[in-house]
Amino acid sequence: MAWVREVCKRIGMVLMIGGSSDGDRGRRTPYVIVRCERGGHYVGKKVPGEDDQRPGKRSTGSKKCNCPFKLKGTREHKDDEKAEWKLDVSCGIHNHNLFENLHGHSYAGRLSKEDVSFVHTMKKAMVKPRAILRALKQKDPSNVTGMKTVYNTISKLNFSELDGRSQLQSLFVKLKEDEYLSYHRSNELNAITDLFWIHPKCIKLAQSYPYVFVIDCTYKTNRYGLPFLEIVGFTCTNKTFSIAFAYLDHEKTENFEWALRCLKEAMTSCPWPNCIVTDRDLGLMKAVANVYPSSHHLLCRWHVNKNIVANCKKLFPKDITKWKQFQSSFSALIERNTIEEFNEDWEDLKRTFIGYLPAIEYVANSWLDPYKERLVSVWTNKYTHFGTYTSNRVEGAHGRMKRDVRNPTGTFVDLYTKVHNQIVEQHNDIKASFEVSKNTYEHTFKTLIYNELRGSISKYALQLLKVEVDNAKLLQPSDMGCSCAIRTTHSLPCRHE
Repeated sequence: MAWVREVCKRIGMVLMIGGSSDGDRGRRTPYVIVRCERGGHYVGKKVPGEDDQRPGKRSTGSKKCNCPFKLKGTREHKDDEKAEWKLDVSCGIHNHNLFENLHGHSYAGRLSKEDVSFVHTMKKAMVKPRAILRALKQKDPSNVTGMKTVYNTISKLNFSELDGRSQLQSLFVKLKEDEYLSYHRSNELNAITDLFWIHPKCIKLAQSYPYVFVIDCTYKTNRYGLPFLEIVGFTCTNKTFSIAFAYLDHEKTENFEWALRCLKEAMTSCPWPNCIVTDRDLGLMKAVANVYPSSHHLLCRWHVNKNIVANCKKLFPKDITKWKQFQSSFSALIERNTIEEFNEDWEDLKRTFIGYLPAIEYVANSWLDPYKERLVSVWTNKYTHFGTYTSNRVEGAHGRMKRDVRNPTGTFVDLYTKVHNQIVEQHNDIKASFEVSKNTYEHTFKTLIYNELRGSISKYALQLLKVEVDNAKLLQPSDMGCSCAIRTTHSLPCRHE
């Protein structure tokens, strides 16, 4: 068959198997019938020239024109599997012209098993379909595969006929194969509803850097609409790393609490995070309080400002200047470092915008009264959070993942592949950042004061210290009253020390 197809390609023919038999358990001679691609009649329900022309109907056609060409191959001895095969030409003529080239012929452009495996490998490496097609052509210049075939092959790899629960089951099996630590919950029908997983290398990183965890959900990552929960941390070199992931059935307190308890169980030898940063998702906030009661819970300032814009900007319809003043005043308010300064600025803000009481009431009732200890610097700077006031780290991780996925309706396994690749890249970057901090000495830090620090603390920490050293040179005798936050937020000496 390989020889027949090769000859056909060379002379401009497309042949397909029209029938075959393996010998029916020895009762007849094994044979295979090969026909022209255009042999036979098209059998359809539509009446030619009528149904195809109706408005709204897709125009269709067929290559079949009852071409009589036929070859028959038979094995010479039906009982001997090693016997030679004989090829007879039953009819050697066509009733149509031979093809000038085979591009556009779906049968001639089919992918072999090796090609399908190659496409699968390239897709895992996040190579674009058009680049995959070019690679196939480079492997075999006679390959006549088209873009449609490549797209269909990728589609079959991405989208199976299984429903969402079965897809979660497939992902659970895949996680076990790749040695991930995973947890799952099932419903009364024994179908997986929630799935949590964490890589052993991520556990080791979290054990080394358990200080701040940032938690957030993202959407549009799979065809089944399940929210995707991601937990991230960061290293002393200021590199973000993913800690754990979860697909949740719902965004309710019990789902978040289950995921956080899985995280707690997976990291039994790791101290609890010092700070946890989230947005104001009430279900997630309650779950954090239940599972990590001793951790300090901070709210993302970016989300707070976004909510204030959405709810307060419309209350300043005729005075954009006043709105910008209100916005900057609130931003300055939550950055105050003493209670006296905060109270004074808050009273001043209420007096300045007394004509905009709904905006003042929204800020007070929605944010400052219930959550000022999780938001304002005078309270948040009592904890070691390394300057993490927003959930931007996890938002950035979501963005990188989605750029790799490119398909908001993919399967769970497809997303997992991208997440796994992202973890590998993160760990490589982190290793590289460690080596740079250990072995690369910037000229800025070659002065005497840094002699005992170079190669022992991270380059990022040195840069923070340099700011304090430079400011120390500008201190006046009257400036010796210290209220620097870097001692508590970063555990680093301030300019006064």
